[in-house]
Amino acid sequence: MAWLAQAHLLAGQMDQARRRAEQALNLSRTRGQRGYEALALYVLGEIETREHGAGPSAATLYRDALTLADEVGMRPLAGRCRMALGQPSG
Repeated sequence: MAWLAQAHLLAGQMDQARRRAEQALNLSRTRGQRGYEALALYVLGEIETREHGAGPSAATLYRDALTLADEVGMRPLAGRCRMALGQPSG
């Protein structure tokens, strides 16, 4: 579901991307799938940024995604989160 949300995001289908990302977030939390939770949070951060700019809501989503991505070793996703937050890699 998280990958589907990202695909909708890349296609510019923001409403569908948001719905799928929220579904992915709920499913991943229910199932304890922290990697997919991190991806869903990242996609929600991207949606928030594209719709409303890089404000505090987007930053919170990126930080939450970064925390999880670091914890589960998803380095590429962690790097994208850091870039979105304007932080250096590492």
